[in-house]
Amino acid sequence: VLLASLTSASKIRSWTGPQEVYLSDSPLASRSSSAISRTSNQVYIFGGSNGVDYYNDVYRFDVNHSDWMKMSHIRESQVPDGRIDHGYTANDTHMFIFGGLTSNGAVCDFWIF
Repeated sequence: VLLASLTSASKIRSWTGPQEVYLSDSPLASRSSSAISRTSNQVYIFGGSNGVDYYNDVYRFDVNHSDWMKMSHIRESQVPDGRIDHGYTANDTHMFIFGGLTSNGAVCDFWIF
């Protein structure tokens, strides 16, 4: 599958896409404006919105086994509000979330998990 093609006068460059992964078995609700980060063999997705609700859930996708898992919060009283348009990254031991837009407006908070 050709995803993109760059053309110049002297040569043609192309980029072919990776193997498709179908998400029909995904537990995720449809959403936009979520954040995604990859560690060694895991992809983490946090937040997003369906246009009405703001999500604060975390899902992990195992790249090697094509398995989804909803991550649970250790303390439900200490979780960030659901949000969109936030900064997010992860490493092998922690996830980091900064700012974004919640149902109450813009926030400037920082979370480490």
